[in-house]
Amino acid sequence: MQQPHIAALDDILYRVRVYREAPRVRADVLDLLRQYPSLYPVQGVLQPGGGPLLHLVGTIPIMYGGVQYNIPVKIWIPDTYPYAPPFVYVSPTADMIIAPRHKHVDNSGMVYLPFLNMWSGSSSLLALTTILSRTFSEDPPVRSQPAGARPAATAHRPLPSQPPQQQPPTSQPPPYPYGQTDYYSQPPSQQHVAEDPAVVMRRNALDNGTTKLQNSLREFYQATTKEIDGLMRQSSELNTRNATFEQEREATLRALEQAELEVAQIDSLTLNVMQFISENENSNTKVDIDLQTNPRDSLSMQLLQLVAEDATIEDVLYQLDRSAGSGNIPLDEYLKQVRKLSRDQFMVRATIKKVHEAQRSRQG
Repeated sequence: MQQPHIAALDDILYRVRVYREAPRVRADVLDLLRQYPSLYPVQGVLQPGGGPLLHLVGTIPIMYGGVQYNIPVKIWIPDTYPYAPPFVYVSPTADMIIAPRHKHVDNSGMVYLPFLNMWSGSSSLLALTTILSRTFSEDPPVRSQPAGARPAATAHRPLPSQPPQQQPPTSQPPPYPYGQTDYYSQPPSQQHVAEDPAVVMRRNALDNGTTKLQNSLREFYQATTKEIDGLMRQSSELNTRNATFEQEREATLRALEQAELEVAQIDSLTLNVMQFISENENSNTKVDIDLQTNPRDSLSMQLLQLVAEDATIEDVLYQLDRSAGSGNIPLDEYLKQVRKLSRDQFMVRATIKKVHEAQRSRQG
């Protein structure tokens, strides 16, 4: 494969940014050019008003009657490649015509193959071109122009030199040897004869209807592909939202269970309080408020005293700051008191930490 082919391909893909699978397009084209170096990447427009597309122009070799010939083709790569098949056309030169009523090629040169109908994302350009070469070797898609239709300078070219046993039968002329100077002339039985105008009109109408149907199907396919892509994006968004909803729903259920547990605990405590009030409502016994509000165990009592002492020290430090700021206390006295109170507060907080650890070990 020549380096200019690669450079031309990269330049076209850079300018024609319509391919969603550009790396796949580049890889498949390079594979094809390695096997068929007679093809060359070109930028063009397939339909009037359409956008630019990459297509491959050149020839593919076939073997017919033991002799190799080259069939000129154009392979257009749609923007939805590899999910949509390429459009293949046989493009005869001025000295060629499309073989009449060919099994796989219509009058416009468009190629129809079962492989294209069964195209899938795993299909490739190399496989398609190999099938084209094999199919056209069995039934060439082009013929040389009738003798009366060719220019005078080319009307009497000699037959290609080859052994007689290698010449194709005269009942079916070989394709025009593209790139060579010699070709086989059509036998008289294949030359142009006048046709019934009604048959010509019917055939032309059928060709026009086929072309319109193909264009309509192509447009329908492109529109359907866009719609399916949109629906797939919507489906992905809905799946994401559904997953988020399920997560939020599970979190809400867990919060509800926790709330129900706390409500049950509050109901139980409320019931105990109501029972206590009912039992002591008519009692003449004096209730010591301090005994009711003080902690029941020694650790909790010690912790209450320590927290109160810590708060007291904090208040004294605050008042010292205010006094020092207003000049009511000398600086050396302020520093002395702050140092002493800070030491006391440190000891109190250290003791609070130890009481907490003792309570946790007791509960554990």
